[in-house]
Order: sequence, then C-alpha cells, then structure tokens
Amino acid sequence: MQEQLIRMLVELVVDLAMFFDSCDDSVLDPDDAVKQLEWIGYKFAGLSPEARQEVIAVMRDIAARDRETYGAFLATWIDELGAWDEPQE
Repeated sequence: MQEQLIRMLVELVVDLAMFFDSCDDSVLDPDDAVKQLEWIGYKFAGLSPEARQEVIAVMRDIAARDRETYGAFLATWIDELGAWDEPQE
C-alpha cells in the first residue's frame, strides 16, 4: 500500500513539475513557474538521503516506462534533484 501511495504522489509531483516547466507564458507567469519548481526542489532536498533515493528510483521507473512523455524532462530533473547530498535547511 505505501509503495503504491509513494508512486502516485511522485507521479503527481512530476506532472506538476512538467507543467510548470513547459507551460506557455500566457498560461502562467514564468517567474511563478520558476518559484514553484524551486519550491518542489526545496521540499525534495528536505528528505532524508534514503527517501530521496527512493523518490529518484520511482522517477527513473516512470521515465523508463514512458520515455516519450517523461524521458527527457526526468533525465534533466533527476540530475538536478539528485545533486543534493544533504538536506537543505
């Protein structure tokens, strides 16, 4: 049950991040989009290293399962999120 919940939540975050990253300027102010992506990164950085690795593993699975939709975005985003070795304060 917990694994299914984690997967669903990670998919939701990835979908939101993709929206913020790719939406047209007429839909969302670019500064607001960047703030939201930074907020997601900040929250992600607060996870324990083990939890971050678990989330990254789910993201890699999502990217492998649907490369056309998620592949390019997650390849970059995983690198950015994985760059933090320690939680940010």
